[in-house]
Amino acid sequence: MRIGRAGKALLVIGTTTAAISLPEAAVASAKPGAVPTPAVTCSVSGTASFSNTGEPQQGINYVPRNVTVAGFATAQSCVDSRGDKTATDGHSVIGYTDRFSGSFPSSSCVSAGGTLSLAITWILDNGSTRTTRVLENFQRGNIFEDLPGAGIATKGLFAGALFESNAFLDNPVSHALECATDAGVTDTGFTSTITVLQ
Repeated sequence: MRIGRAGKALLVIGTTTAAISLPEAAVASAKPGAVPTPAVTCSVSGTASFSNTGEPQQGINYVPRNVTVAGFATAQSCVDSRGDKTATDGHSVIGYTDRFSGSFPSSSCVSAGGTLSLAITWILDNGSTRTTRVLENFQRGNIFEDLPGAGIATKGLFAGALFESNAFLDNPVSHALECATDAGVTDTGFTSTITVLQ
């Protein structure tokens, strides 16, 4: 990820580069000319649910619809690369849990995207916890592939830092079949790598 002069985060995935607008605070948090580097990276797994706002018993399918997204995730492992751990009283982040919710307007299985709000709890190596609020944007993409997200920590530990994730839904073949039905995909497991960049 690179920060451009116009306040865009350039998220590079494979050979595709997508410009993602971030709040000014995210750009201001980086030192002029500095490239944000990973501070904490966690491998997580979780569950997400999709609900058609017009027909709540339905999820997301091949027909564009407004979709509510909610779920949770838990870290399988975390790496704390910070040189300065003053913000956590010298302790390292070793765990992570979150709950998220938001909306993917006019989304389908082959063009899904929107904004999620995350409430994160970081677990430190002394057993104490810290919290973070994140607002994360997902550019439109195919749910059978990766769903990259990028945003800003708006409150709590790491406030002002950049945040990115890269989710992969479980069972894409089964979901492709579900997407062809009216009910669509209503819930799924997923794995992701989340990274805080400072």
